[in-house]
Amino acid sequence: VRRFLAAMRPRSTTTPRYWYLAAALLPPARPFWFHSGPRVAPGPQRHVASMASTVGVADVLAAPRWPATWPYSAADFARQDETPDRNFYAFERFVYHVDEAAVAALTAHYDEVFRQWDRPAILDLCASHVSHFPAATDSLRYGRRVALGMNAVELDANTDVDERVVQDLNADPTLPFEDASFDIVTNCVSIDYLTKPLEITREVARVLKPGGAASSRS
Repeated sequence: VRRFLAAMRPRSTTTPRYWYLAAALLPPARPFWFHSGPRVAPGPQRHVASMASTVGVADVLAAPRWPATWPYSAADFARQDETPDRNFYAFERFVYHVDEAAVAALTAHYDEVFRQWDRPAILDLCASHVSHFPAATDSLRYGRRVALGMNAVELDANTDVDERVVQDLNADPTLPFEDASFDIVTNCVSIDYLTKPLEITREVARVLKPGGAASSRS
């Protein structure tokens, strides 16, 4: 529940550009409980359904309404299990977190967007054994490609990149790169696991080149 609600929270204004799935673009809904039976609080449920039917991606991008100040505290990102993330990622897991259709759609999207740059430098955050990047061709050429993740064995198996960095962003959200290092920063189905999203998005903005783009999908 916490991860779902986190995905619905507004993003920082410090990042130059984002591409989001429609669900992640909706204004934040009031928290509500999931139940195993049919009894679900009707008010918040109607609120979510109403927002989904009246607010579209174009609406959010055309007139974003960001809060004047960051509306969350560290307590809002507290987890039931606060043991270090490195414990969970101590062993490699070569799994996909989305199905084949989602992977194909994401790779097709990357193929379209990456072509806006000539030899783009790309950073993939919260990466694993695959980054879902399209294969290089004569018409799609890459520059530097870096994967930053939690497990060295998984990262070593990632053939979509040529550099690999092991780092726990929840323990240290500072990216180990110079300012204006990348044209594109990607994050696939992982931003909702970050406990310091504001710090991370600020870092993303810092390492992006002028005119760069950030993509986060949940």
